[in-house]
Amino acid sequence: MPRSIPSVSGAGDYTQSPGYDQVITNRGQTLGQLVLDYTAFDGGRRNAQVRAARYAAEAATLGVAAARAQIVFDATVAYFDLLRARGQERTLDADLSRLGGYAKIVEALETQRPCDPQ
Repeated sequence: MPRSIPSVSGAGDYTQSPGYDQVITNRGQTLGQLVLDYTAFDGGRRNAQVRAARYAAEAATLGVAAARAQIVFDATVAYFDLLRARGQERTLDADLSRLGGYAKIVEALETQRPCDPQ
């Protein structure tokens, strides 16, 4: 991956060995090196990677928001289901008491002496 900032590296070496010809080798070796590396043009790859990272972060943020919205929706649906169930319970209790009243009327009518139409 190309870097957005330059990188710097350095190296050094010093060796002095006896027995070599001083005219040719100066009896050793000395080396110093400093390297500055920067990718000036990468064909848009760096920008594409930054853009992809931004999109991934935005998708993660939207995913969290969607999860929160789903939780709120599920809680709302559960609340209204509870209210509906409580209403049905009240209706069934009223129906049960009304049927109990009808049953008492029917029992009272059964215990009465039947009328003789003749």
